Amino acid sequence: MVFWAPAIAAGISNVFPEVFHALCARHFLGNLKSVSKRVKSYEWHYWKMYKAYRKSDFDHHYGILARHIPDSARTLTTVEFNRWSRHHADRVRYAYLTSNSAESMNALSVHARKLPITMLLKFFRASVQQWFWEHRNTADGLTTPVTPYAECKLGKRNPKSISWTVKPISQVKFEVLDMKKGGKVNLQDKTCTCKQWQFSGIPCGHVMAVARYFVLRNVTTHVQKYFHTETYKSAYMEDINPLDHISEWIDPGHLQTVLPPLVTKRQSGRPKSTARIPS
Repeated sequence: MVFWAPAIAAGISNVFPEVFHALCARHFLGNLKSVSKRVKSYEWHYWKMYKAYRKSDFDHHYGILARHIPDSARTLTTVEFNRWSRHHADRVRYAYLTSNSAESMNALSVHARKLPITMLLKFFRASVQQWFWEHRNTADGLTTPVTPYAECKLGKRNPKSISWTVKPISQVKFEVLDMKKGGKVNLQDKTCTCKQWQFSGIPCGHVMAVARYFVLRNVTTHVQKYFHTETYKSAYMEDINPLDHISEWIDPGHLQTVLPPLVTKRQSGRPKSTARIPS
C-alpha cells in the first residue's frame, strides 16, 4: 500500500514547485485502517495527534500508537511528519486538515464532468459567477471587523479563558496559567507557546486572557488579515462575466478545429463501472 502518493507528489512538484503539499487526514486514516484493523481502536489518538498544536501533545499520542500499533507508527514516520501533522507543518494550514473542499467540488460537478469540455467550463464559470455574487452580497452586509467564521471562533475561545490568570513578564510578554500546560504570549511577535495563534491565525484563549487583563474589549486586531472583513470583500469584488453568444464571437481566421479522437475498436477488458471507488 502506497501512502504518500508518489505520482501525485511528482505532479505537484513539477506544476506547483513552491506549494506546500499536505495529505488528507481522512484518506490517510483510511489507508492505515486497510493495513491494520487495530487502528480503529486507537482512532481517537490518531486524530488528537493529527490536530495537536503542541509538540508534547503530539509526542504523547504518537507514543501510544507506537506502543500498541508499531507498524502503523512506522508508516507515520516513513511519511514525513510535515505532510500530515499540524504541529510539524511547514506552512500555516488554517484548520484545513482534509480534502473536503475538493470533495465538495467533486460532488458539485458529479453530473457536469460527464459533459464535453467546453460545456464543463461553462458550468464552472456560471458556478463561480453565482458564488461571487452571493459572497459579495454577504460581505457587503457585514458590520464586524472580522468574518463570521473568526467571530465564531473568538466567541468559543473567550468563555474558556475567563478564569485564567495572567502574569506579566514585560510590556509585550505574558505568562497565562490555565490549569493545564499554560502559555506564554508575545504580543510583539504575535506568538503563543500553545501554537494555536500561529497555526490558526485567530487569537487563542491565552491571548484573549491577556486582552482581558488590559481591559480590551476588542481582540480582532490580533486576528490575521486573512480573516478581516475587508479582505473578504476584496476577494469577491471582481465581476465574473459570461461570454457572448457564439454567433457574436470574433473569428480571427486562424483557429484550428479540434475533432474528437476516432475510436474504431472497443477497448479490451470489462467496462469500468461509474460507481464511486472506495478510498
